[in-house]
Amino acid sequence: MRRLEGVFLGIGFVFLLSEVFGGMLRYYLASLGVAPLIYLPKALLAVGLAGAVLLSLVNKRVSLFFLLVLALAVEFSLVGYAFVGNSLQVTFGLWVILPFFYGILILPSILRVWSRLRPYLLLLWGSAVIGVIINAFHDWPWVGFAYSLGGVEVEGSRAWFTAGLGLFRIPGFSRASFEAASQILLLGLSLTFLMRMRWRVLLWLVSGVAIVLTTSKTPLGIWLFLSLMFVLGRLVPLRFLRLLPVFFALAGIGLPLSSVYVSYDPKADSAVERFLVASFADRLGWMWPMSLQMVVEHGSWLFGRGIGGIGSPQQYFEPLLYSPADNLAVYLFGLGGVVGLLLLAAYGLIAFLIPLRTLQDRFFFLLTLAVLLEGWTVNVMESSFFGMVFGLTLRYWWEMSEKRAVSPKEGARSMIWQK
Repeated sequence: MRRLEGVFLGIGFVFLLSEVFGGMLRYYLASLGVAPLIYLPKALLAVGLAGAVLLSLVNKRVSLFFLLVLALAVEFSLVGYAFVGNSLQVTFGLWVILPFFYGILILPSILRVWSRLRPYLLLLWGSAVIGVIINAFHDWPWVGFAYSLGGVEVEGSRAWFTAGLGLFRIPGFSRASFEAASQILLLGLSLTFLMRMRWRVLLWLVSGVAIVLTTSKTPLGIWLFLSLMFVLGRLVPLRFLRLLPVFFALAGIGLPLSSVYVSYDPKADSAVERFLVASFADRLGWMWPMSLQMVVEHGSWLFGRGIGGIGSPQQYFEPLLYSPADNLAVYLFGLGGVVGLLLLAAYGLIAFLIPLRTLQDRFFFLLTLAVLLEGWTVNVMESSFFGMVFGLTLRYWWEMSEKRAVSPKEGARSMIWQK
């Protein structure tokens, strides 16, 4: 079984590496006429997942968590087929969120090899950072590149500019600036818990500089917030900090729901104001209310629209109804209706209830905060890195709740890197 765990981790690493170099790989593979090969690493995720499920059933080692995830996946898929009536659309919906399920799968393996992950994460982080820094001074040929696959034009690496200031959004080796920023943020955070103390601050600062270069506001905001957590970790009582996942989860749900009843019209007159708030104003003003309306009118407020009924699958199968959601709560509402919203609230609640006793607890707590904050403006589930981290943290808190009695008491003294 340990050998199989190594295979599962290897598949995950190859997939993440292909995402870090996503723009470059698409450019060169399409140039060689073998563009479909770019999807091989993700196809391996599907093979790994199918193999793990089959082994669990054959060996009769099926946990309650496994059964719950499987039951929800089946239920959301059936709802999706009921509302969209297209099995290919539902299948593509499952394909899109594969990293989330894979994160759930490999959590035990990651915990067992925790101390040996550093060189692999360093390679991923260094590649993402170098790609962005070089791109700040040099135009990569794949930026703005698109290719055709099955008669459909696919974006290879996005070329776009910020609202207001007109700054070029730097993607590095990846497909988009926000993807590069998310990769650097999550990899940088992970490495700060694996590196020696003298390297942690430098690595975190370099991560911040690279994120600034991408001009991606949400990852930068998360980086600034986590930096504040590291600096003020000893000053603010941990019992207050532990309330943050509950607050972030409820705020992530409340903001889009409020847009249905409140007409928001944030003013952005200057270029700087447009840079800072224009995209968030768009979400509040029309993206979120229209997405929620689409789910209710073409699905159900109770059951959502199921897998394939919101996000990327719509872009190809239901272009007139397409909604990227741009919020984790909206996306989960699209997948499962009220159940999806309750799952997000429960995710924040369980992260609050588990005592933070170890370094790993604090690491997964900060990862959870990053997921919830990212979820304010991104659907998370369709993000390769954040989707996988969402799956990892979800299973981590579930397993900790089975091993420990849940309690709102503190546990560790602070949120910083101390052992």
